[in-house]
Amino acid sequence: MKLRSLGPLLCLLAAAGMLALLCLWAGTPKQTAEQAEPEPLQDTVPEETEEPAPLSPLTIHAVTDGENLRRFSFTLEELIACVNGLSWQDSRSRLLPSKEDWSLLSTPETETSLAVDLYSVSQDPSVWFLPTVSAYLPPGEDQVRKLSLDLDEHSDTENKHEDYRILCRYVLRACLPQVGEDKLEALYETLDRQAYERRYDSPYSDQTVPYVLYYQGEVGVFPFFALGEYERITILPVTQEDLAALAARGTQLVDLDQWQP
Repeated sequence: MKLRSLGPLLCLLAAAGMLALLCLWAGTPKQTAEQAEPEPLQDTVPEETEEPAPLSPLTIHAVTDGENLRRFSFTLEELIACVNGLSWQDSRSRLLPSKEDWSLLSTPETETSLAVDLYSVSQDPSVWFLPTVSAYLPPGEDQVRKLSLDLDEHSDTENKHEDYRILCRYVLRACLPQVGEDKLEALYETLDRQAYERRYDSPYSDQTVPYVLYYQGEVGVFPFFALGEYERITILPVTQEDLAALAARGTQLVDLDQWQP
């Protein structure tokens, strides 16, 4: 074939190639400066699955009943609301369930000479060895006689002890609102250590005379541990009369307003 006869064919092929390039260019979206970089991820707030727990400070003082026995001015329901308000503020979670979900237990005869309703709860009631908060109430009544924060040290683990720290932190904050958080953390560390440094020879009971009692206003706190028993941090109402009686029996009294960790 002569070169002259190839001319029209070459022109036709060149035109077809140009047309294909134009179609490819037209079908490709233009990339703007805004599209050149990916959009930043939007911050998302997890949807709350629980109803918020408002802050509900306790009204705290010692009440003396007709039998000259002490109880706190607050009820178990008020304590639960206060603790949950504090934990919600920090972590958007409720630490304690409602009173209806606590277990009503019979009190061991060695533990109390008083008639009480003993309410107890842990983070998971189906797991018996988790840290527990116990509330001692007059039978059929709502006000709290004392609180006990309990740890079964026989099956203790680092994680479980941290759970105990958290439980103690919030209940102590609820009952001692005038003590700063740093000092309360130091108080927990001190109570936890002293429980094992000075062990008791007798089982825990309402007749236990504390080796040491920390107090502010009308709230007293002391540690307890005996072989075969739980570690306990007890919170109870105290009057000046009670403090004087304990001092006379050998209890070391520590005023939290003056205490320096």
